[in-house]
Amino acid sequence: MNFLIKKIIISFLKIIPMKLKKFLLSQLSPNIQSNHNPLNFKRGDKYKIKDLPGLVAHKKLLNLVFPNNKENYSLVDLGCLNGKFTLEFAKMGFRSIGFEIRKQNYNECLENQKKSGLNNLKFINDSIVNINNYDDFDICHCSGLLYHLDKPVDFIQKISSKTNKLLILQTHFSVDNKNYSGTHGLSDIQLNEGVPGRWYREPPPKDESELWASWENNKSFWIQREHLISLIKNNGFDMVFEQFDGFHHPNLLQNDLAQDLINYYNSWLRSSFIGIKL
Repeated sequence: MNFLIKKIIISFLKIIPMKLKKFLLSQLSPNIQSNHNPLNFKRGDKYKIKDLPGLVAHKKLLNLVFPNNKENYSLVDLGCLNGKFTLEFAKMGFRSIGFEIRKQNYNECLENQKKSGLNNLKFINDSIVNINNYDDFDICHCSGLLYHLDKPVDFIQKISSKTNKLLILQTHFSVDNKNYSGTHGLSDIQLNEGVPGRWYREPPPKDESELWASWENNKSFWIQREHLISLIKNNGFDMVFEQFDGFHHPNLLQNDLAQDLINYYNSWLRSSFIGIKL
């Protein structure tokens, strides 16, 4: 199945009912997948969690910013799914707390916590919109969550005020009309919370079966890349940059970052944005 056909199929999958989508995905080539996969898996991959390119890159960054005494620093993992990323951060030594709203995911978190035997690992069954009810933290790891929100600007403001040092924001974004290839079934460029971006259709709210979807909203807003970077900078982070060493598109067939960026950056529309407070 060539690249163009794959793009057409993936775009089509974005506008059909979720149950039908799941069935079709199970019948397609092993390398075709839904965009609701925050772990960057290819179907059939033999990756262990700890070897996922995005996680490996984030752990390298954490070691750079916090080379010693990791037990003195707190890390929150927002929208942590089954908690396996949170577990990896706890293994590094950080006091790690995962937030997860869906009961099924949260129960898996508790199982993984019990199996780990780690006393620096904790999970909270609550919505990330309530983050102001909790203590500040040194590190905010937010992977695969921002693009499921309808008020992402407000959310960035909240987590920025709570983060003492490092923000790792792995998310989808949108681009202007010149660079947009029509993927993901996004809307035309519109303003939301004062910034441009594109709307994305989500499943019905509070569906416990949709483990990788939004929770309270039936559409989400993907901020235009330039404005996303500006938002991080304007909310108190002195250094802001993209981390490319973990860029790994699910359909990548060769280990070639240049070709991956050329072929997929403006169609996959996903990257890691980093903010550091000095």
